[in-house]
Amino acid sequence: MPTVIVNKARGLFQKAATTANKAGTFSGHKIAVKDVGRSATTLTEGDSGKTILLGDANAAAYIVQVPVVEGWHADFILTGANGVNTIKVSGSLISETTTVTALGMFGDAADGGTNNLSITSAKELTFATAATAGTSANVKVIKDSGDNFFLVFRGLTNG
Repeated sequence: MPTVIVNKARGLFQKAATTANKAGTFSGHKIAVKDVGRSATTLTEGDSGKTILLGDANAAAYIVQVPVVEGWHADFILTGANGVNTIKVSGSLISETTTVTALGMFGDAADGGTNNLSITSAKELTFATAATAGTSANVKVIKDSGDNFFLVFRGLTNG
């Protein structure tokens, strides 16, 4: 019996079973994860679709830049209590002729809690100093029929 594999180079395909990929199994479909730790990072087109783990910003604030490329998307999850500094997610590779608008909607997991996600005037998503582990956001880059890009942020705070 064959096995079914999914990868970026060939997409969905079938091949003979091996000891690593047993017969009748499906592989390559798990969520890809990238841990950026606690430092400034510029993500690439290849990071689209991944879950990005953000370390706390207790030592220093940092910025994670996403490419402003149509269709790019990722989920961001804070892995520790933020404490002292903020973490910002912003668009990179923005040319002066490209219009970029930031849109966002945020909810709070606890009734009456503080929303620890916000959008700044610089079109950045900010994980506030009071953000706790589990605070998460989804980021999408959408392009309209013109040359206008939208950074769409949706998130849920954990306290």
